[in-house]
Amino acid sequence: TSGHTIVREKALWTYTTWNGPVTNRARLKGPLSLGWHHLMATWDAKLGKMAIYVDGKLGAASPYKKTAVNNTPITLGGSTAYTIDLRGMVPHSWGPIDEARLSKFVRKPVPGGPKAPFTADKNTTILLHFDENGTELPVDSSGRFAGK
Repeated sequence: TSGHTIVREKALWTYTTWNGPVTNRARLKGPLSLGWHHLMATWDAKLGKMAIYVDGKLGAASPYKKTAVNNTPITLGGSTAYTIDLRGMVPHSWGPIDEARLSKFVRKPVPGGPKAPFTADKNTTILLHFDENGTELPVDSSGRFAGK
């Protein structure tokens, strides 16, 4: 199996990528303060780097070994407290997700975190605002899947 996750493991937010035996991990040094935070995870296979940012500041970085995650689903949040996979029991995030964006390149973090909802541009792969009423599936606002 392969994938990318941002989860809280023992109170520390961790960005992990894996493909079979190859695992990459960037873990924050300490827990986040209470309240709303902007988390941003990046990976650059060409430069061999991955990182996780909190409110626009680098929280952790580590080397990145290339993984093949083509056709792997992306999971945001979760319907249960834990998922059981090959790594054991993995906790999901606790709290609401306000917005998610996947881009074709590594974006620069915004100091203090973004001040307004994201807008789509030519490098946006998918953009979810999660403004639905809670009973509908999220709508992609990237413009790539109009009418789908």
